[in-house]
Amino acid sequence: MAVPVLADGQSSTALQSSQAFCLALLFLATFSENHMTVSESAHIQPAGEAAESILVAMTNLPDEASAARVARAVLEARVAACVNRLAPCQSEYWWQGRLEQAQEWPLLIKTTRAQYAGLEAVIRTEHPYDVPEIVTWPVGAGFAPYLAWVREEASGKPAGDATAPR
Repeated sequence: MAVPVLADGQSSTALQSSQAFCLALLFLATFSENHMTVSESAHIQPAGEAAESILVAMTNLPDEASAARVARAVLEARVAACVNRLAPCQSEYWWQGRLEQAQEWPLLIKTTRAQYAGLEAVIRTEHPYDVPEIVTWPVGAGFAPYLAWVREEASGKPAGDATAPR
């Protein structure tokens, strides 16, 4: 069986594997939260209240260059701590009364509720779509040092002594 190869030399099988991996991580995060031992849950902290709560935002871009540009703009504006540029995916959607299909590059963005308005403004300014997808969901709990790092780096202030978790 022939494996389709994309313009950048990456096989669609590799993309499917990457997408499956991302979905598996989301599943594990959801599943494991409800099935932890006491010692495992000792390292987990609620994500916070009100303005300090952590959000994961998502937007999709039409090409790799615009995904890189938006990711950089969001980080330089200090409205997010981290942006993951994911492998391209196939999107199907209704637009202006027609069913459309496009390859898009998703961004997963870690920020805080307090920085959401600034994040949205940067994405709306930099995004090439008329109506960009900008959605968020709250992080219910997570590794305390990582959550603290997100809060520090997404503070809207110039970089301090915080370093990326490893």
